[in-house]
Amino acid sequence: HAGDLNNWHWKDEVPKEEALTYENNFLCELELLAERSGRLYLAMFPIDPRLGREYLRGAGQFVRRIRTDYFLPMHFSGRYDLANAFGPVAAKYDCRYLDVMRRGQSFVL
Repeated sequence: HAGDLNNWHWKDEVPKEEALTYENNFLCELELLAERSGRLYLAMFPIDPRLGREYLRGAGQFVRRIRTDYFLPMHFSGRYDLANAFGPVAAKYDCRYLDVMRRGQSFVL
């Protein structure tokens, strides 16, 4: 469970330099996690459409850097369509994306 770990860049709302600082902070934390984790079986990670056009950026950086078997989105505010847009990105990195279709859905892995 990533909690609030994400690339909270807010590129559509803050100056470029501030967005770059947020992204750099995330990438540093991601590197520390990668050094300690190896491979993850399941990652629950934020896909938050409030970030604007690049709302999938942090999730993409995560699966590129950390080998992950399964990816389950969170914090997507009921926007299943936007969350599930990450499926093809995850597949590029040999990560199985769990399509979320409804609240309370469960998965057997």
